[in-house]
Amino acid sequence: MKKIGIVDYGCGNMASLHNALEKIDCKFGYISNPDQFNLYDAYILPGVGAFKYGMESLVDKKMDLSLLESIKKGKELLGICLGMQLLFEESYEGGRRTGLGLIPGSVRKINFNKENCRVPHMGWNDLNIDEVDSVKLFRGIDKESSYYFVHSYHATTREHVSQVTTNHCENNILAAFEYENILGVQF
Repeated sequence: MKKIGIVDYGCGNMASLHNALEKIDCKFGYISNPDQFNLYDAYILPGVGAFKYGMESLVDKKMDLSLLESIKKGKELLGICLGMQLLFEESYEGGRRTGLGLIPGSVRKINFNKENCRVPHMGWNDLNIDEVDSVKLFRGIDKESSYYFVHSYHATTREHVSQVTTNHCENNILAAFEYENILGVQF
């Protein structure tokens, strides 16, 4: 069984993630400094909050380079919510900011100019069923499952990235992706 390292950079909902991993009897620990990445087989980058502060925290704690080096060595990574957004090349939340650059694409404000389009996108949504099989994370999960979203910014990607979308304001937005050894979920 793989031992999972949760990247604790000060921007994640650690209690919820801790409880979920315990419930499925997963071996895990916390990474709070760059030297601890080599203790784990795979990683979870959780996140709650703004892109700017998430990236600043990773850089200030010098965890960004260790994470990038580990991923280049083939270790697997799951980014959740803000953690997923940090994996992209750039974000326009609060001005243009550089991300980790692991995923081609950018993060932009949800702005579809629809009359009844609520931002933040908050609540339970279904995924587009015909896309679910393209991401290994959903194997064994009922295709009719719903997922809880809370976000005002959404990622867009291109080039050989397996994607699953959800519908918000009559537009498909990225809900999850798989790219080489990296997975991400917005919910």
